[in-house]
Amino acid sequence: MGNLKDAILVLESGSREKGGALSSGIPSLGAEHLSDNGKFNLEYDKLKYVSENHFRSMKSGHIKLNDILVVKDGATTGKTSFVDDNFPFGKAAINEHVFLLRPSEILFSKYLFYYLYSDVGQRYILSDFRGATVGGISRNFIDMPIPLPSLEVQRQIADVLDRASVLIEKRKAQIEKLDLLVKSQFIEIFGDPVTNPIGWEVRKLGNVIEGTPQNGLYKPSTDYTSDGSGTPIVRIDAFYDGKLKDATHFRRLNCTDKEIALYRLDNHDIVINRVNSIEYLGKCAYIEGLCEPTVFESNMMRFKVNRNELHPLFAVKLLCSPYIYNQIISHAKKAVNQASINQKDVQDFNLYIPPLTLQNDFAAFVERVETQKALLQRSLEKLELNYKSLMQQCFRGEIF
Repeated sequence: MGNLKDAILVLESGSREKGGALSSGIPSLGAEHLSDNGKFNLEYDKLKYVSENHFRSMKSGHIKLNDILVVKDGATTGKTSFVDDNFPFGKAAINEHVFLLRPSEILFSKYLFYYLYSDVGQRYILSDFRGATVGGISRNFIDMPIPLPSLEVQRQIADVLDRASVLIEKRKAQIEKLDLLVKSQFIEIFGDPVTNPIGWEVRKLGNVIEGTPQNGLYKPSTDYTSDGSGTPIVRIDAFYDGKLKDATHFRRLNCTDKEIALYRLDNHDIVINRVNSIEYLGKCAYIEGLCEPTVFESNMMRFKVNRNELHPLFAVKLLCSPYIYNQIISHAKKAVNQASINQKDVQDFNLYIPPLTLQNDFAAFVERVETQKALLQRSLEKLELNYKSLMQQCFRGEIF
C-alpha cells in the first residue's frame, strides 16, 4: 500500500480564456464533457474552444494520451475519465473545473484510472469535498492510500477491467440498436411526420384525447418521505424517451385519499412535461406497468387518448419526435432558466393520424422490442454489478 500523492508526476488544472469560450479553435473540456462510463461526451455542438494563442500560453492543462481527468467542483465532482487511443483530438485542454493527473513510472495510468473510478477511489476523492452550494475538491484529494502491486500486476488488473468494461459497452450498444430499430420502423411504416409523405389526415391533439389535459399534484418537500412509506410519484426524472423507469426508484410522499383519487395515474395514460428548461420541455411518457396507486407531479400534465383514434404507444412515439418538439418550442413561454406550455398549447399540437390497424401493429412491434430490451437490461445490470465486485476484488488483492 502506498500514497497516491507520492506517485503523481503531474497534477494540473486548466484555465478559461479571457472573454469566454470560442466557437472554434482548440477544444477545451469541462465537467460536462466527462461521461459516467469513464469516457467522454464530445457532442460537437456542445464543445467549447480556446484560441491557439491561449493554448500556447497555458502553463498547465494540456491533455496527453493516458492522462486521467477528474472533475474538481460542482454537482459532478469526482467524475473521472481516461484519455485513450480513441480520443479524437490531437490538441486539447482542460478548463478550470477539471484536474489532470499524470502518474510517475511506478503507476500504470489505466490502473490508476480504474482505482479513481472505483467506489473506493470515489469515496477517497469526495472525502476532500468542501463547500455547500458549489463546493469542490482541492489538490489535496490525492492524499489517499492506493494499493501498489508490481507494474505487471497493475497491467493485468487494468486488462481484466478493460475486458469487463467492453462487455458492458457491447450490451449498452445492443440496447441502443433496439431503440434505433423502433425509430426506423416508425418512419418506415408511417413516414416522416414533418413531410407526411403518405398524406395521413392531420388533426389537433385536442380533438383525439378524452377531455382536457390535467396538471399534476404539488406538494412541499416536507411531504416527501425517506422511509419507503407513502404514495409513489412520477417526477421528471422518472422517465426517459417515452418510457417509465423502474418504479422501485420512484420518490414517495404523503397523500390524502382525495389527492390519490384526483391525481392517480392509470395504465395507458400519457404524461408530458409542462415546465422545465427548454431542452426538457415536452418530455413525455407512456404509463404502463404500475402495480400500486401512483400520482404525478405538478410540473407535468396527464391526458388519455381516444382509443378509437389513437394507440397511446404510437402517440407517445410521435410526441417524442423532433416534429412535435418544434411545435413545443413554437408554443413555449420562456422565462429565466425555464420555459412552459399549458393545456391549450398541448391541445393545439398537430398530429398525423394513420389507420388504427397500423398503429396497433406498430404498438405490438414496440412491445416485442421492449421485451427484448428488458432481458438485455437485466443482463446489463448483472454485468455492472459483477464489474463493481470485480473492481473491489482487484484492489483488495484477491485476484492477483
